[in-house]
Amino acid sequence: MKKVLFLTALLGVMQVAMAARALPTNMDIAVLKNYQQRQVELSPDGFSWLKFFTLGWLDKSKVFNMSVAVTVKDESNRFITYGRLTKHLGKVVAVKRDPYNNINEIWILTDREREQFRMIAKQREANQQ
Repeated sequence: MKKVLFLTALLGVMQVAMAARALPTNMDIAVLKNYQQRQVELSPDGFSWLKFFTLGWLDKSKVFNMSVAVTVKDESNRFITYGRLTKHLGKVVAVKRDPYNNINEIWILTDREREQFRMIAKQREANQQ
């Protein structure tokens, strides 16, 4: 009986360990500014002098359409409906777009994941120069 309980507990721990998020590195990072129906407004992540001097009125925000089969994952790696995006306004997200510039995937990032993407972006810039 003890062996069965031990193996069951071990299996449960292994499933939790394997449920860690594996984010694709080819995603764009932005701040979720607004959501209306099937469109999201995204602004660049980071400091901008234009945003500073205009008191946030101009921040290079863009509106993107979402594809029909968009998937949204929250910080806990749970799938949520795109209608619940209003609860995540102002958070940093990673988005993946299709060739028609529609958003296919939205991942709401934790602080640690945000820093990982910043490091990846710095490495890409260094490789391009």
